[in-house]
Amino acid sequence: MPKRIVIEKKDNLFALINPSINELRKSLGKEFGVEFDGKAYLAPVEVLYLIYLGYEVILGRNNKPLDFNKVINLTNDKELWVKFVVYYDLRNRGRRVKVRSDKGFTFSDPQSNRDVEVVVMEESRKLKAYELIEIIDKYTKMNKDVLLAIADRHGDVTYYQLSRIHPMRSGKSVEENML
Repeated sequence: MPKRIVIEKKDNLFALINPSINELRKSLGKEFGVEFDGKAYLAPVEVLYLIYLGYEVILGRNNKPLDFNKVINLTNDKELWVKFVVYYDLRNRGRRVKVRSDKGFTFSDPQSNRDVEVVVMEESRKLKAYELIEIIDKYTKMNKDVLLAIADRHGDVTYYQLSRIHPMRSGKSVEENML
């Protein structure tokens, strides 16, 4: 089992130098990272997860291990800690999490057999109603369910399933009655 991982910073991701992605996935027993153009890449949250699991993660060939703070500073992502808390929680619950965007994650729900998009937020962030509607509409059009994951300062995560309702009055939608 490889406990030492060498990576290089490539834009918003980390290119996996050693071991191969297949060796890493085998050692973890989990889906991990992405492959494109013949190279394997890890998202910053996945690098944090590896460090948390006790892997020695080396940046480049300098043989100096990274820690949480160094990874966060390298990415300049102010929400990376919150994303890690949610990512860890989902993995800990047995979800096969895939990092799909800089805002959240995706996993497949075995009960509904649908993809679920997890949008991550810190507890102190304010969210306007129209922002919630935009999130719901975006992922509904992609045929995905949406969970809003809110992490507090203690690392506790609360999940809210988001969906849009269309109120009815006298058999007609409210929008129709307002015309």
